[in-house]
Amino acid sequence: MKKILFITDFFGPDPGGMENFNTGLVHSQEDAVVLVTASPMLSDEGKRQSFDHALNMPIHRISVPIPNFLVPAPARNREYAARFQQLLEKERPDHILLGNLYGRTAGLVPQIYRSGIPYSVILQPLDLDQLSLLHLNLHRFLKKAQNIFVFSNYFHELAVMKGLRGDNIVSVPFGLHARWDRRLIKRAKSQIMDRLKDVESRFRILSMGPLTRDKNLDRIFRVIEHLDRMGIDRKSYAWIIGGSGPEYGYLKELIGLHGLENTVFLVGFLEDLEVGALYYFSDLYFHPGGQPRNQASGYSASLLEAGYTSLPTVSGMGAGVDEIIRHQITGILHRADDYESLARSIIDLSRDAELRKRMGRFAEDRVLTEYDIERTRHQIFVRI
Repeated sequence: MKKILFITDFFGPDPGGMENFNTGLVHSQEDAVVLVTASPMLSDEGKRQSFDHALNMPIHRISVPIPNFLVPAPARNREYAARFQQLLEKERPDHILLGNLYGRTAGLVPQIYRSGIPYSVILQPLDLDQLSLLHLNLHRFLKKAQNIFVFSNYFHELAVMKGLRGDNIVSVPFGLHARWDRRLIKRAKSQIMDRLKDVESRFRILSMGPLTRDKNLDRIFRVIEHLDRMGIDRKSYAWIIGGSGPEYGYLKELIGLHGLENTVFLVGFLEDLEVGALYYFSDLYFHPGGQPRNQASGYSASLLEAGYTSLPTVSGMGAGVDEIIRHQITGILHRADDYESLARSIIDLSRDAELRKRMGRFAEDRVLTEYDIERTRHQIFVRI
């Protein structure tokens, strides 16, 4: 069996869709070694050590700076390169699998290329957005990859359109690594859940971050404008937005401008257990949808997490969303800018608990059968 070195910016114990996917991908995978390139400042060291120990596989963490291809890194800032070379010599992998390309992992591309070790790349939606802007060497690096894995047929076509050869591109499902137990989640104590006790009697809508511009969470306020016009009392529902990011201040300002302090709740950064608790606490998931020229904005692991927790979804359309949500079966889809129809579907589902339950059950079944991380793991590792 080949020894695989898996390199990624995104890994547990940090919460997030990509972190969850990457952790699940290598979980129980024999002869796999993990290198996490994220900055150690982004998470708690004690939690990292406990997490790494529990995973029971070699996990290395080397902080790699995000490369600036126009300005070479000074020699004193290249300690990571020496540590990476030592890792290659120690582990002697047969194949390298990159969990993403755009970001810190790109800083290791020259060494991977010079090592002569065969490599494959999981091309994330964000990578595809940046593909035309990537440094030419990264484009060449992709063309020489043994495999390029993408998460849907939509992204397969997009990669070919952006100049990658199609014979080494493989479409695989974005697998969900299920890690929440409904009974344990409900018993877990959380300050955030304590803060939301006052809205338990309302209809609860959930949207998840990260709070970045490309997630289009400001569209929520356009939908609320239509709920107002349709006579829906703001005190009858609570709209919860989970996650952190640079748009937090902007969204908070919008809440104040619209007088929604008692309707829309920003709960900030969440531990993984709290993420699960919010899904189980909610009645409906809302996804704003994507932008035509931003592929990362549409496809979201949160849609799978909502399905896994039996939540029906109302969503705007976007890149790859319609491959996850089955319209009128696991949720409702509309054009991302059709705020009136999105609002109407929220009202319809809020008034029909049986329909929500049925859609949620179908959504859970679909995630468990078609988006199981075991299926994704097999499709990737059997090829490398």
